[in-house]
Amino acid sequence: MDDAEQPRRLSPRRRFIPRFAAAASLLVAAGLFIGARPQTYEGEETFAIQNVETGKNIRPKGGRSFEGNSVVVYNLHKWGCLTWRYVPAADGSVLLANVYSKKMLGVSGQTTPGATLAQYARSSSSVSWDIEEHADGSFLIRLHGTQLYVTATSGEINSAVVLAPPNGSNLQNWRLIKQKPWI
Repeated sequence: MDDAEQPRRLSPRRRFIPRFAAAASLLVAAGLFIGARPQTYEGEETFAIQNVETGKNIRPKGGRSFEGNSVVVYNLHKWGCLTWRYVPAADGSVLLANVYSKKMLGVSGQTTPGATLAQYARSSSSVSWDIEEHADGSFLIRLHGTQLYVTATSGEINSAVVLAPPNGSNLQNWRLIKQKPWI
């Protein structure tokens, strides 16, 4: 056999990577891979929540899914971490569920003016929200049972989203951007 006919030998690392990739693909397809996220959202209305004043959208900081991660504003992308869905509550209010993290929009600490928003696993004590629509299609998001509204603090990327009393500012007005995330 001359050199052209010799079978090509792969290093142990190169043999491992294709096998790992194939195995990981099967695990993801079966939904068993740690951190696997569904890629389709058939039958669900999913959307970005965009601030009217800043044009920025709410998401967990860094797109991370850990418990208590703060919620901030960010540029619009078709990412799961920027995508939300309504979960109806028994009392007519709604929970807001992040498609990527599977966590609910909540409040970090006390429900007082200036409290920052964060994400938490769904439980019997999950925070619910009332949606107050305006004629132009924009809306306010009010913490159920209070007079505190979801408020962007600025248009800078990763700036906090807080609770505040009504102030007439567009930093408290939001709109839905329909989207189906690609990740």
